[in-house]
Amino acid sequence: MGNKTNKSSTNNNNPSSSGGGNSKSTSSSNRLTDHMIRERRADVFNYYQDVRRLGEGSIGTVRLVKRKKGTEGGSAYESTRDHANWGGGCGCLIDGLFGCSWLTRRSNNTINKHRQGSKSSNHSEMYALKSIQLRLVQKEYLDELRNEISVLRSLDHPNIVKAYEVYETKHNIYVVMEYCSGGDLYARVPYAESQAANIITQLCSAIGNMHDNGITHRDIKMENIMFESSDPMAKIKLLDFGLSKKYLPGMYMSDWCGTVYTMSPQVLEGVYTNKADCWSIGVIAFLLLCNEKPFRGKRSEMLSKIKHCDFTFNNPGWCNVSKDAKRFVAALLTKDPKKRLSADEALQHSWLKKKDFASVSTKELNESLMVNVKDNILSFAQTSELKRIAAVIVAHKSSVKEILDMRRAFEKIDTEKDGVITIDEFKTAMAECDEYSDEEVNAMFDHIDVNKNGTIMYTEFVAATLELHGRVEEKRLAEAFDHIDDDDSGYISKENLKKLL
Repeated sequence: MGNKTNKSSTNNNNPSSSGGGNSKSTSSSNRLTDHMIRERRADVFNYYQDVRRLGEGSIGTVRLVKRKKGTEGGSAYESTRDHANWGGGCGCLIDGLFGCSWLTRRSNNTINKHRQGSKSSNHSEMYALKSIQLRLVQKEYLDELRNEISVLRSLDHPNIVKAYEVYETKHNIYVVMEYCSGGDLYARVPYAESQAANIITQLCSAIGNMHDNGITHRDIKMENIMFESSDPMAKIKLLDFGLSKKYLPGMYMSDWCGTVYTMSPQVLEGVYTNKADCWSIGVIAFLLLCNEKPFRGKRSEMLSKIKHCDFTFNNPGWCNVSKDAKRFVAALLTKDPKKRLSADEALQHSWLKKKDFASVSTKELNESLMVNVKDNILSFAQTSELKRIAAVIVAHKSSVKEILDMRRAFEKIDTEKDGVITIDEFKTAMAECDEYSDEEVNAMFDHIDVNKNGTIMYTEFVAATLELHGRVEEKRLAEAFDHIDDDDSGYISKENLKKLL
């Protein structure tokens, strides 16, 4: 897409004070996160129906697909043994948590009745399917896809696109991903300053979360930031992680990769850190605020301007833009990476802190919803570890529409806007529950922190508040069963659980 470039070269692991290491560890290399994306050795089109072509990704075709009727829930519904042998023990993992019947085996007639008549079957969720044909691509493109899968396993943030499943056959690899139907950032230009600030806040939060997890994106551009839906208030999602790089603190990267108009001077020079992403944020902010790129001209002219940090605010589009916004852009489009704002520092900039730019969804959050959130958290903290894990899987697979209230509550509690809830933020949110001691609140926090990394991640929070949406559809519970039963045996075995616990 566009001027995307990837010239691979050996990384130099030279120590550097500007490396931008992990100031806040939210890394989740734990087993639960590793298993959130289900892998199958099967043809994806046995499970999904092709709808239409969406376009070309950085390493292959992207298509719109929907789940085929009768395949939802997988092994939770498949009848592979004599029905008399099933009993009631197959789905005991989720009954107490959701207050509904345990998932058990049923006759084919009952299965078909459920699949044809349930309200969850009356609408089909759409997914984006990224694919490559193994015989047609060079090894570097296959490596990009596998790298993207690896990166997405380790990330959990409301503004980062989700991957659900990976299908691999002898000839193809497919990744089933969240479908963002609202178009990329170009789809809604021009933007008011308040809209630009809202988008940049979300982007800084996502990039800061990546950097805290030791990952640099390396291809942030307008085309890789999508609106999750056509709703005017839709949130953004960052996607396309094929060029992303996992790094260690103090590590220099040297690959000449990305898209030219958002490349930093250091990327062009072949010696850079995660601060290259922050330069790209500055380019995006500039473009959103005045509807023009900061570095224009033919390729050679553009490269020269980038290398010399040659941009101005003289364009007519800047006439009605605040000085604070200009200072924000200038602090990111700074040639010296040591003086350039980090993503976390950008989040704290006065321009993004203006009350007038606060998210409307957070402003309008009513007190009754927050009371329900706290009640759900208290209930969730008292459940078993297995049920909490099942809830996390359901939360990961839930659509934006299903978890909208939970996300709004998460945004309100996450006062630092960094995509995780710390113990201090949690205590502040739970402060009205006077009947609980500090020790008890700490215990609740620990129970919700299923990944045991010292923070409540986005999906963990959604899992703890699932019942805000009402009774969880059986389809979602069946999907959780099928996900844990990763050998498709029809049972939840000790071996299945060992991979998660």
